[in-house]
Amino acid sequence: MAKWMPYKTQEPSKIPDVADRLLNEFFQTIGGLKLRSCLAFGLCLGFVRDKAYIPGDNDLDLIVITKTGGPTPDVIEALEKKGFVRKRSYPMPSGNTHFVKDNILLDVYFRAGGKYYTTLGKVRCKNKVYDIPYPTDEYLTACYGDWRKKGIISARYR
Repeated sequence: MAKWMPYKTQEPSKIPDVADRLLNEFFQTIGGLKLRSCLAFGLCLGFVRDKAYIPGDNDLDLIVITKTGGPTPDVIEALEKKGFVRKRSYPMPSGNTHFVKDNILLDVYFRAGGKYYTTLGKVRCKNKVYDIPYPTDEYLTACYGDWRKKGIISARYR
């Protein structure tokens, strides 16, 4: 059975230079709005556990922390101005919006802080330091159970 690839995108692990560039653009854009953001779900798992994108993961999962915990027009507008094409938004409790750029899907979740997003941790990967949910071990365990095992891709917590 073929893997589901929304919008006919590519796995970040197959085009890591493009994925790296898009992460830089994303974080610069969100930082320019004076908002905090971090890696999430499979992207966080891969960078913490493997120090790489996980083969088979179909997107870049990211969190933007807003006052409302939902998408704001300034975030959407700023990303669209940088060429990120908004595809679909999902209502809470998921609260995520799909963006595509350069054949990669960014799955952007919006949160108002809370348990894992009030204080952020750090991970060094690919010669960069990224913000991640904290406490990280607890977060990844909530998402994946025994997250240290290779082969885990899908999250049970969103």
